[in-house]
Amino acid sequence: MKNNSYLVKLTALSLVFMVLTLLARKIEPIASYVDKYNEITVLYMTLLAIVSSYFHKKAISTGDPHDMYNFNMLASTVRLLSGGAYMFLYFFIVKEKLGIFILNFFILYFSYTIFEIKTLFSKLQTQSKKD
Repeated sequence: MKNNSYLVKLTALSLVFMVLTLLARKIEPIASYVDKYNEITVLYMTLLAIVSSYFHKKAISTGDPHDMYNFNMLASTVRLLSGGAYMFLYFFIVKEKLGIFILNFFILYFSYTIFEIKTLFSKLQTQSKKD
C-alpha cells in the first residue's frame, strides 16, 4: 500500500508539471521559456523516479548498511548517467533552444530529486521507528 501511495504522489507531481507546462505555453511572456519537448522530459523524470524508487526500496529492505549504501549509490549513478545521456541526445538530435532546454531540465531534475529525498527520508524514519 505504501508503494501505491508513492506512485499516487509521483503521478500527482507529474500531472502538476504537465498542467503547468500547458498553462505556461498559453501565457505569452512565459511561453518563450518553455521547451517544446517539456512533456517528454516530465515523462522521463517520472520514469527515472520509479527506477530510483525501486533501488531505494531494495536498499531499505536489505537492512545491511553496506547494501543500503551500494543501492543508493547505484540509484544516484543511474540518475546522473541517464540524465547526461538524455541531455546528450537532445543536444545532438534536436539542437534548438539549448539554454531553455537546460533550464527546464534542471528545474524538473531538482524538483524530482527533492521529491525523492523527502520520500526516502520518510521511509527511513518509518523503518527506524519499526526497529
